[in-house]
Amino acid sequence: MSRFIRLVGGETQKIWKQKSAVVLLIIFFVLNMLLCALFMFSDVDMDRFILEIFGNDFTLQNHSAKYIDENEPEMFLVYDEYGNPVYDYRYFYSAASEEELQKYRERLNDPGLSSIEKYYIRRDIDSLEKEMAIEGYRAENNISVAEDISNSVMYLQFSMSVMCTIAVIGTLIIGAGIVAGESSDGTMKLLLTRPFRRWKILTSKFVAVLIYGLFMYALGFIFSLLLGGLLFGFDGLGVSVVASFGAGSAFEIGIIPYTMLKFALSFTQIIVLLSMVFLVSCLFRSRALAVGISMLVYFVASGIVSILALLGVDTLKYLIFSNMDLSPFLSGLPSYPGVTITQSAIIMVVHFAAFMALSYALFIKRDVN
Repeated sequence: MSRFIRLVGGETQKIWKQKSAVVLLIIFFVLNMLLCALFMFSDVDMDRFILEIFGNDFTLQNHSAKYIDENEPEMFLVYDEYGNPVYDYRYFYSAASEEELQKYRERLNDPGLSSIEKYYIRRDIDSLEKEMAIEGYRAENNISVAEDISNSVMYLQFSMSVMCTIAVIGTLIIGAGIVAGESSDGTMKLLLTRPFRRWKILTSKFVAVLIYGLFMYALGFIFSLLLGGLLFGFDGLGVSVVASFGAGSAFEIGIIPYTMLKFALSFTQIIVLLSMVFLVSCLFRSRALAVGISMLVYFVASGIVSILALLGVDTLKYLIFSNMDLSPFLSGLPSYPGVTITQSAIIMVVHFAAFMALSYALFIKRDVN
C-alpha cells in the first residue's frame, strides 16, 4: 500500500510540474477576481439581472423557512369544522396536482402525438412529480416558502458553476498529459521499466488526476463562498432549501450542504470523462486527440443527444452522453425525460467500468518502445 501511495505522490508531483497545471491555476484565480470585480463595480440592477439568469437552481427548490410567524400569507388560511381560521399547508398539496399528472399520463397514450410533443409531456411529468414531492414535504413538515433568494446564495451557485467548468476542462487536459503526454515525450518508457505492476501505474495516474480535480473543486467552493459573503453578506447563507431528486423524494437541507452535494454530484462527469481520456490516450497515445474527444463529448455530445431525444430516439438514454452529470437531478430535471438518478448512476458506472477495463487492457499490453 505504501508503494502505491508513493506512486500517487510521484504522479501528483508530475502534475504540478506541468506548465498547464500552473496556467490553469492562474486562470482560476484571475476568473475569480474578474467575477468579483464585475459584481463590485456594477450597479444593483445589473447584479440582480446576472444572478437571476444564472441562479436557476431555485426554479423548483425554493428558499424555505420554518413556519413561526402568525402573519403568514392568507393563501395558507383555511377554516376548521367550527369555522375557526387555521393554517394548513396540506390544503395546497392535494387532488389538483394528482389530476393534472394523470392528464399528462393519459395524453402520452395518444397515437396522434408527435415525438416532440411526447418529449415535452414527459418533461412536464418530471417537473410536476418533483414539484409535488417538494410541496408534499413542505405540507408534512409545515415549511413555508420565503419570498426571495439572497444575492449571496445565488452568487455562490453562479460562481461555483463557472469555477467547476474550468476545473473540468483543466482536469481533462492534465489527464491527457499524464498518459498520452508521457508516451509522446518518452518518459513513459522509464516508468514502465520500473518494478511496478502496470495496472498500479495507471491507477496511480488516475487517482492523482482525480485529486487534482477535487482540489480545483474545493478551491472554487471556498472562493465562491468567501467572495459571495464579502460582496453580499454572510447572513443569506444561513438559509435552507427543500430539494428533491424526483418523484417521491424530498428533504430539507442547508444551502451550503446543498451546494456541496450539488457539485459533488457534478464531479461524476470528471470521473467518467477522465476514464474516456485515459482510454483514448492508451489507444492512440495522442494528447491532442484525447483532449479533443473529451471536449467534444463535454460540450457537444449531450446537446446532440437532447436534440435526438426530441425525435423520439429513446435508446440514447442508455448512452453515457446524457448520464455523465448527476447534479441536474438535484438542481433541475434529468437530461433525458423519465430517467431516474438511480438509472443514470447505473449507466454511468457501467460505462466507467468498460472504459477503465479497456484502458487497463491496452496499457498492460503496450510495448515499452
